[in-house]
Amino acid sequence: MTKMTALSRTSWPVFFLLVACATTSKQTATTISPPTPSSASTAVEQPEQAPAPLQASGLYTVHEALKDVLVGDWTYLGTGPWPGNNRLHACVYHNGNVFIVDVYCTITESHAFRVDILSPSRGRLRIYAEANGPISSVSRDAYFIFSVESEPPPPANTLVLPLSLSMSLADMQRYESSRYDAYLPACYLGIRHGEVRGGCLDKYADAKESFRAEHQRFIDEPDATYFQLLKILRKQALRFGYDPR
Repeated sequence: MTKMTALSRTSWPVFFLLVACATTSKQTATTISPPTPSSASTAVEQPEQAPAPLQASGLYTVHEALKDVLVGDWTYLGTGPWPGNNRLHACVYHNGNVFIVDVYCTITESHAFRVDILSPSRGRLRIYAEANGPISSVSRDAYFIFSVESEPPPPANTLVLPLSLSMSLADMQRYESSRYDAYLPACYLGIRHGEVRGGCLDKYADAKESFRAEHQRFIDEPDATYFQLLKILRKQALRFGYDPR
């Protein structure tokens, strides 16, 4: 016993040095290394959803998009600049159905929120909100801007490459830049300081009323799946987000 004690005391300085080095290495890696691709689990109990309206417009609806988002685990692709947004960085994820882009992905929560959900087969669905307070901590009543926008997949005759779930963050940034510049037809609906606004462009001009019927209930009273998505994105932003200096 005495011999073991002596050996242990002799080893203490070396032991503590090794522990200190290991601890420093771990902290350095956490601080300066970019997060590696990982799962952002959404494996939680699915909330009850309001019955989805018929898809009369033919466009990707908010009900379809939220359902696609909350199926399976997410894989984190990275954080970086997003076309059309010069100041803030976006966090990009995907699951087996869609890409999920938290466009204002900051550690310090903003009073504005935007998520783009991109499906290779259904197109792009955007939800945008502004409120008098951090979005995830306030109710829908605090929103003074709240809108949805939907756009079909880019047609083959454009310069926008087809969307693929195998794309990297850099691929997605290039895709979004070309899609942003293509001015594709779209429909939107929302409120802005109490005023209802909505409309459809180009070949979807006649879908204004059907798109409104599909989304008015969500604009007035978003269902539990929307708030679940907010909670997930806020949790992941604390891990992967970037505050501009």
